[in-house]
Amino acid sequence: MNRLFLKYYIDTTRFNILACIVIGLFTNVFICFGTYGVFISFITYRYFQNHQYYFYLNQGYTKNELMFKVFIINFLVATLLFLLIR
Repeated sequence: MNRLFLKYYIDTTRFNILACIVIGLFTNVFICFGTYGVFISFITYRYFQNHQYYFYLNQGYTKNELMFKVFIINFLVATLLFLLIR
């Protein structure tokens, strides 16, 4: 994982954690973090920082590739945490 992808991951995960704190009041936080919280973070990242995708595209990353990698990482982390806590 290189530094550029790590920057995208941290930026989207900030929105994801914020969404999971709000939605976690009504549902399981780990399920939110691994599934629909990721999609909420993609929507908010695109709304607030859409111009950043051109920077990643110039570096060789497509938007779908970035989103897929972030989804897989968050899903695996949420699954592991859910199994460890439960």
